[in-house]
Amino acid sequence: MKEIFSKIKIIPISRILLHEGVVSDWTQKLSSHIDHDGVVKNPIIVTQYQGRYIALDGMHRVTALKALGCRDIVVYEVDYDDPSIGLFGWDALILDRCPLEEVLQVFARRENLELVRHRDYAEAVKNIQRHRSCFGILTREEEVFELRITEEGHNLDVLIRALKDFEADLDRRSLRLVYIADEQSAKTFRQHENAFSLFKRPFFTKEEVVQRTIEGKILPRKSTRHLFPLRPLRIDIDFILLKEEIDLETKNRLLQARLNWCLENNMVRYYPESVLVLDD
Repeated sequence: MKEIFSKIKIIPISRILLHEGVVSDWTQKLSSHIDHDGVVKNPIIVTQYQGRYIALDGMHRVTALKALGCRDIVVYEVDYDDPSIGLFGWDALILDRCPLEEVLQVFARRENLELVRHRDYAEAVKNIQRHRSCFGILTREEEVFELRITEEGHNLDVLIRALKDFEADLDRRSLRLVYIADEQSAKTFRQHENAFSLFKRPFFTKEEVVQRTIEGKILPRKSTRHLFPLRPLRIDIDFILLKEEIDLETKNRLLQARLNWCLENNMVRYYPESVLVLDD
Protein backbone atom coordinates (compact mmCIF):
# COMPACT_ATOMS: atom_id res chain seq x y z
CA MET A 1 0.00 0.00 0.00
CA LYS A 2 2.93 2.35 0.71
CA GLU A 3 4.03 2.11 -2.94
CA ILE A 4 0.52 3.02 -4.12
CA PHE A 5 0.25 5.95 -1.71
CA SER A 6 3.62 7.27 -2.90
CA LYS A 7 2.19 7.70 -6.42
CA ILE A 8 -0.68 9.85 -5.14
CA LYS A 9 0.57 13.40 -4.77
CA ILE A 10 -0.21 17.08 -5.16
CA ILE A 11 1.54 18.97 -7.96
CA PRO A 12 1.12 22.42 -9.57
CA ILE A 13 -1.83 22.39 -11.96
CA SER A 14 0.28 24.40 -14.42
CA ARG A 15 2.40 21.31 -15.06
CA ILE A 16 -0.57 19.35 -16.42
CA LEU A 17 -0.99 18.88 -20.16
CA LEU A 18 -4.40 17.79 -21.47
CA HIS A 19 -4.29 15.22 -24.26
CA GLU A 20 -7.89 15.65 -25.42
CA GLY A 21 -10.57 18.32 -25.46
CA VAL A 22 -13.42 18.76 -22.99
CA VAL A 23 -17.12 19.52 -23.07
CA SER A 24 -17.58 22.98 -21.55
CA ASP A 25 -20.97 22.10 -20.04
CA TRP A 26 -19.41 19.14 -18.23
CA THR A 27 -16.64 21.36 -16.86
CA GLN A 28 -19.18 23.87 -15.53
CA LYS A 29 -21.28 21.12 -13.95
CA LEU A 30 -18.26 19.54 -12.28
CA SER A 31 -17.03 22.93 -11.02
CA SER A 32 -20.40 23.48 -9.37
CA HIS A 33 -20.31 20.04 -7.73
CA ILE A 34 -16.79 20.52 -6.36
CA ASP A 35 -17.61 24.01 -5.12
CA HIS A 36 -20.78 22.71 -3.42
CA ASP A 37 -19.24 19.57 -1.92
CA GLY A 38 -15.96 21.22 -0.96
CA VAL A 39 -13.91 18.16 -1.85
CA VAL A 40 -12.03 16.66 -4.77
CA LYS A 41 -13.10 13.03 -4.73
CA ASN A 42 -10.73 11.40 -7.19
CA PRO A 43 -7.18 12.13 -8.36
CA ILE A 44 -6.55 12.56 -12.05
CA ILE A 45 -4.28 9.92 -13.59
CA VAL A 46 -1.09 11.18 -15.20
CA THR A 47 2.15 10.03 -16.75
CA GLN A 48 5.33 12.07 -16.58
CA TYR A 49 7.04 13.04 -19.82
CA GLN A 50 9.93 15.49 -20.26
CA GLY A 51 9.25 17.20 -16.93
CA ARG A 52 5.53 17.68 -17.59
CA TYR A 53 2.54 15.55 -16.65
CA ILE A 54 0.19 14.31 -19.36
CA ALA A 55 -3.34 13.83 -18.01
CA LEU A 56 -4.57 10.42 -19.16
CA ASP A 57 -7.84 10.47 -17.25
CA GLY A 58 -9.66 13.41 -15.66
CA MET A 59 -9.56 16.22 -18.26
CA HIS A 60 -12.76 17.77 -16.89
CA ARG A 61 -11.42 17.71 -13.32
CA VAL A 62 -8.39 19.67 -14.50
CA THR A 63 -10.46 22.31 -16.28
CA ALA A 64 -12.98 22.46 -13.41
CA LEU A 65 -10.26 23.02 -10.81
CA LYS A 66 -8.60 25.66 -12.98
CA ALA A 67 -11.96 27.43 -13.24
CA LEU A 68 -12.20 27.37 -9.43
CA GLY A 69 -8.79 29.02 -9.11
CA CYS A 70 -6.84 26.04 -7.80
CA ARG A 71 -3.06 26.37 -7.83
CA ASP A 72 -2.48 22.63 -7.40
CA ILE A 73 -4.11 19.31 -8.19
CA VAL A 74 -4.10 15.74 -6.83
CA VAL A 75 -2.70 13.14 -9.24
CA TYR A 76 -1.99 9.43 -9.39
CA GLU A 77 1.14 8.86 -11.45
CA VAL A 78 1.53 5.80 -13.69
CA ASP A 79 4.08 4.52 -16.19
CA TYR A 80 2.35 4.83 -19.58
CA ASP A 81 4.72 2.22 -21.04
CA ASP A 82 3.26 -0.37 -18.66
CA PRO A 83 1.57 -2.92 -20.96
CA SER A 84 -1.13 -3.52 -18.35
CA ILE A 85 -2.49 -0.03 -19.09
CA GLY A 86 -4.98 -0.51 -21.91
CA LEU A 87 -6.03 2.13 -24.41
CA PHE A 88 -9.43 1.91 -26.06
CA GLY A 89 -11.98 4.33 -27.47
CA TRP A 90 -15.47 5.75 -27.22
CA ASP A 91 -18.26 5.58 -29.78
CA ALA A 92 -21.49 7.51 -29.38
CA LEU A 93 -25.21 6.96 -29.71
CA ILE A 94 -26.89 9.84 -31.54
CA LEU A 95 -30.25 10.00 -29.79
CA ASP A 96 -32.02 12.62 -31.92
CA ARG A 97 -33.21 12.34 -35.51
CA CYS A 98 -31.68 14.46 -38.26
CA PRO A 99 -31.48 14.42 -42.09
CA LEU A 100 -28.44 12.17 -41.82
CA GLU A 101 -27.58 11.57 -45.47
CA GLU A 102 -27.94 15.25 -46.33
CA VAL A 103 -25.79 16.29 -43.35
CA LEU A 104 -23.06 13.82 -44.31
CA GLN A 105 -23.08 14.78 -47.98
CA VAL A 106 -22.58 18.45 -47.15
CA PHE A 107 -19.91 17.57 -44.60
CA ALA A 108 -17.99 15.29 -47.00
CA ARG A 109 -17.87 17.97 -49.69
CA ARG A 110 -16.72 20.60 -47.22
CA GLU A 111 -13.97 18.40 -45.75
CA ASN A 112 -12.88 16.84 -49.06
CA LEU A 113 -13.81 13.34 -47.92
CA GLU A 114 -15.42 10.48 -49.81
CA LEU A 115 -18.85 9.47 -48.52
CA VAL A 116 -19.36 5.75 -49.07
CA ARG A 117 -22.68 4.06 -48.38
CA HIS A 118 -22.76 0.28 -47.84
CA ARG A 119 -23.90 -2.45 -45.44
CA ASP A 120 -20.59 -3.96 -44.25
CA TYR A 121 -20.18 -2.54 -40.74
CA ALA A 122 -17.21 -4.81 -39.93
CA GLU A 123 -15.30 -3.47 -42.94
CA ALA A 124 -16.05 0.11 -41.93
CA VAL A 125 -14.68 -0.58 -38.44
CA LYS A 126 -11.44 -1.92 -39.94
CA ASN A 127 -11.04 1.16 -42.13
CA ILE A 128 -11.63 3.47 -39.18
CA GLN A 129 -9.16 1.57 -37.00
CA ARG A 130 -6.52 1.82 -39.75
CA HIS A 131 -7.21 5.56 -40.19
CA ARG A 132 -8.29 5.06 -43.79
CA SER A 133 -11.64 6.54 -42.79
CA CYS A 134 -12.37 9.32 -40.32
CA PHE A 135 -15.53 7.81 -38.84
CA GLY A 136 -18.73 6.00 -39.73
CA ILE A 137 -22.44 6.11 -38.99
CA LEU A 138 -24.57 2.98 -38.53
CA THR A 139 -28.30 3.39 -39.06
CA ARG A 140 -31.30 1.46 -37.75
CA GLU A 141 -31.59 -0.15 -41.20
CA GLU A 142 -28.03 -1.53 -40.79
CA GLU A 143 -26.74 0.84 -43.45
CA VAL A 144 -23.28 2.32 -43.00
CA PHE A 145 -22.12 5.79 -44.02
CA GLU A 146 -18.33 5.85 -44.08
CA LEU A 147 -16.24 9.03 -44.42
CA ARG A 148 -13.07 7.96 -46.23
CA ILE A 149 -9.88 9.97 -46.55
CA THR A 150 -8.95 10.83 -50.13
CA GLU A 151 -5.71 12.77 -49.55
CA GLU A 152 -2.35 11.01 -49.56
CA GLY A 153 -0.44 11.29 -46.29
CA HIS A 154 -1.24 13.35 -43.17
CA ASN A 155 -4.15 11.00 -42.47
CA LEU A 156 -4.09 11.67 -38.75
CA ASP A 157 -4.36 15.44 -39.17
CA VAL A 158 -7.21 15.03 -41.67
CA LEU A 159 -9.00 12.56 -39.40
CA ILE A 160 -8.74 14.69 -36.28
CA ARG A 161 -9.89 17.85 -38.06
CA ALA A 162 -12.87 16.00 -39.53
CA LEU A 163 -13.82 14.45 -36.18
CA LYS A 164 -13.70 17.82 -34.39
CA ASP A 165 -15.66 19.54 -37.17
CA PHE A 166 -18.35 16.85 -37.31
CA GLU A 167 -18.91 16.88 -33.56
CA ALA A 168 -19.13 20.68 -33.72
CA ASP A 169 -21.82 20.28 -36.40
CA LEU A 170 -23.73 17.89 -34.13
CA ASP A 171 -23.46 20.39 -31.26
CA ARG A 172 -24.80 23.21 -33.44
CA ARG A 173 -27.82 21.03 -34.22
CA SER A 174 -28.24 20.34 -30.47
CA LEU A 175 -28.13 16.59 -31.09
CA ARG A 176 -27.68 14.58 -27.93
CA LEU A 177 -24.75 12.13 -27.77
CA VAL A 178 -24.27 9.29 -25.31
CA TYR A 179 -20.71 7.95 -25.29
CA ILE A 180 -20.37 4.17 -25.15
CA ALA A 181 -17.28 1.95 -24.78
CA ASP A 182 -16.22 1.04 -28.29
CA GLU A 183 -16.34 -2.74 -27.88
CA GLN A 184 -19.94 -2.54 -26.59
CA SER A 185 -21.27 0.16 -28.89
CA ALA A 186 -22.83 -1.85 -31.73
CA LYS A 187 -24.60 -4.22 -29.32
CA THR A 188 -25.79 -1.32 -27.15
CA PHE A 189 -27.09 0.55 -30.20
CA ARG A 190 -29.11 -2.44 -31.41
CA GLN A 191 -30.61 -2.82 -27.92
CA HIS A 192 -31.29 0.91 -27.40
CA GLU A 193 -34.48 1.55 -29.33
CA ASN A 194 -34.47 5.29 -28.67
CA ALA A 195 -31.09 5.89 -30.37
CA PHE A 196 -31.31 7.23 -33.93
CA SER A 197 -27.85 6.11 -35.12
CA LEU A 198 -24.41 4.96 -33.97
CA PHE A 199 -21.41 7.23 -34.40
CA LYS A 200 -18.39 4.94 -34.88
CA ARG A 201 -15.34 6.96 -33.89
CA PRO A 202 -11.60 6.38 -34.49
CA PHE A 203 -9.05 4.75 -32.24
CA PHE A 204 -5.64 6.19 -31.27
CA THR A 205 -2.40 4.65 -30.01
CA LYS A 206 -0.37 5.57 -26.92
CA GLU A 207 2.37 6.95 -29.18
CA GLU A 208 -0.14 9.21 -30.93
CA VAL A 209 -1.53 10.40 -27.59
CA VAL A 210 1.92 11.41 -26.31
CA GLN A 211 3.17 12.93 -29.56
CA ARG A 212 0.06 15.01 -30.19
CA THR A 213 0.06 16.25 -26.60
CA ILE A 214 3.70 17.31 -26.66
CA GLU A 215 3.12 19.08 -29.99
CA GLY A 216 0.13 20.93 -28.51
CA LYS A 217 -2.25 19.26 -30.96
CA ILE A 218 -4.73 17.75 -28.54
CA LEU A 219 -7.19 15.09 -29.63
CA PRO A 220 -10.95 15.69 -29.84
CA ARG A 221 -13.06 15.19 -26.72
CA LYS A 222 -13.64 11.59 -25.58
CA SER A 223 -10.97 10.26 -27.92
CA THR A 224 -9.45 7.82 -25.45
CA ARG A 225 -10.63 5.37 -22.82
CA HIS A 226 -7.83 4.11 -20.61
CA LEU A 227 -8.06 0.99 -18.47
CA PHE A 228 -5.67 0.99 -15.51
CA PRO A 229 -4.72 -1.97 -13.31
CA LEU A 230 -5.48 0.26 -10.32
CA ARG A 231 -7.53 3.46 -10.03
CA PRO A 232 -7.63 5.23 -6.63
CA LEU A 233 -11.08 6.68 -5.87
CA ARG A 234 -12.68 8.76 -3.12
CA ILE A 235 -9.61 10.25 -1.53
CA ASP A 236 -11.87 13.25 -0.71
CA ILE A 237 -9.33 16.06 -0.37
CA ASP A 238 -10.58 19.51 0.68
CA PHE A 239 -10.37 21.53 -2.50
CA ILE A 240 -9.54 24.69 -0.50
CA LEU A 241 -6.21 23.03 0.24
CA LEU A 242 -5.53 23.02 -3.50
CA LYS A 243 -6.24 26.77 -3.69
CA GLU A 244 -4.18 27.88 -0.70
CA GLU A 245 -0.69 29.36 -1.05
CA ILE A 246 0.89 26.63 1.04
CA ASP A 247 4.13 24.95 0.00
CA LEU A 248 3.79 21.61 -1.78
CA GLU A 249 5.75 19.76 0.88
CA THR A 250 3.17 20.68 3.51
CA LYS A 251 0.25 19.89 1.21
CA ASN A 252 1.68 16.46 0.39
CA ARG A 253 2.34 15.75 4.05
CA LEU A 254 -1.34 16.47 4.77
CA LEU A 255 -2.38 14.30 1.82
CA GLN A 256 -0.30 11.34 2.99
CA ALA A 257 -1.66 11.76 6.52
CA ARG A 258 -5.18 11.56 5.10
CA LEU A 259 -4.35 8.39 3.12
CA ASN A 260 -2.73 6.68 6.10
CA TRP A 261 -5.66 7.63 8.33
CA CYS A 262 -8.00 5.93 5.83
CA LEU A 263 -5.82 2.80 5.89
CA GLU A 264 -5.62 2.67 9.67
CA ASN A 265 -9.40 3.10 10.00
CA ASN A 266 -10.33 0.28 7.60
CA MET A 267 -11.55 2.66 4.91
CA VAL A 268 -9.42 1.24 2.08
CA ARG A 269 -11.22 -1.29 -0.10
CA TYR A 270 -10.03 -3.08 -3.22
CA TYR A 271 -12.47 -4.34 -5.87
CA PRO A 272 -10.88 -6.86 -8.28
CA GLU A 273 -14.19 -7.32 -10.09
CA SER A 274 -15.75 -4.97 -12.64
CA VAL A 275 -17.54 -2.04 -11.02
CA LEU A 276 -20.45 -0.01 -12.42
CA VAL A 277 -20.49 3.58 -11.14
CA LEU A 278 -23.61 5.72 -11.60
CA ASP A 279 -22.09 9.11 -10.83
CA ASP A 280 -19.89 11.82 -12.35
